[in-house]
Amino acid sequence: MIESNYSIPDTNGVSFDIDYVEVKGHHHRVALAGNPEGTPVIVMMGVFEDSLMDSRWLVASMVNHPMGNEYRFIVVTVPFLEEYTTIQIDGNTMSKYDGMKPPNRIIPMKGTKPVDPRFDLENCAYTLKDILTEGLGIERAHFVGHDRGCIITVSYTHLRAHETGRNLVCRLL
Repeated sequence: MIESNYSIPDTNGVSFDIDYVEVKGHHHRVALAGNPEGTPVIVMMGVFEDSLMDSRWLVASMVNHPMGNEYRFIVVTVPFLEEYTTIQIDGNTMSKYDGMKPPNRIIPMKGTKPVDPRFDLENCAYTLKDILTEGLGIERAHFVGHDRGCIITVSYTHLRAHETGRNLVCRLL
């Protein structure tokens, strides 16, 4: 288990619990708020800093909503973006795409740079499914995504064991 002093400060009267879900040897950090017996609402942020901390205002607003006591809010970081994650290049997996340096400079690297395969978006989708279904035992949940100032919601979704990572990503988008 991860030894950590990580915490999220109470926000607008809402307290956050921090937990770690182990999937394939990696401990993925999640934040929890709201009614522990409530319907799960998965919140994912499209930020590469600390999405658990960055989501606290949005989650606090939902918890404080008049119907907020009906839900358990689970904030999940995009897999492997915790600050304690180490890059593990296997030497066999090469980049699938060229890089980009904003605003529009392409960095040629497709097929030439070794990468950590865990960071592949499809693998992240499978890992997210494992965090939710195997790690947290969630079979059905609402999803809320937040990316670049837009809030995206998905209706109550049943997470099937046979669902592919690609379909899960589509549901989250």
